[in-house]
Amino acid sequence: MSESLSAQVLPLSGDRERPLRWLMFWMFVPSGVLLLIMFSLALTHGVPLWLAGSALLGPLVLLQLLYLFLASRIRRAGVALNAQAIGIDSGVSSRLVALRQLAPRGLREVDLELHPDLRPLLRTMGIGLPGFSGGWYRLRNGRKALCLLTERQRVCVLEDDVGVMYLLSLADPTPLEQALRNAIR
Repeated sequence: MSESLSAQVLPLSGDRERPLRWLMFWMFVPSGVLLLIMFSLALTHGVPLWLAGSALLGPLVLLQLLYLFLASRIRRAGVALNAQAIGIDSGVSSRLVALRQLAPRGLREVDLELHPDLRPLLRTMGIGLPGFSGGWYRLRNGRKALCLLTERQRVCVLEDDVGVMYLLSLADPTPLEQALRNAIR
């Protein structure tokens, strides 16, 4: 494979364990309580124990499968870069963007606390958990953005030539900055 086609994975900042713990909590605690209530009600209405227990098995298996699916999507999310394009996999959707579309506006690094207009407001298609925002969002300023955020203090902001924004939590944005400078030449 030629040098220009090989991709470099850009590590994300932050930790993905925190959002995975939140995902587990929100999937299993409320639904577990609801299933326990339904199980108790079934037993008080004379349903045999074996029947009530087997009725719980289906929803629990479905919850486990859904958790495994969403957890794998969160773990798989990432950013890859080659000489021509940046690939962003937000866990729910992915996009390949030519660097020449991003280069004219460059990359800027912001703290979302200091720039509230760039904070994701409305998730249109994605996963949102404490410590992880991945997918398509409407920002507070009304713009459309593909977000892959694992922390909000150092966020790389890119904009393509049609006005779509990309918010990324990169551990080190230097390779992307260099690739954007090279794309201008």
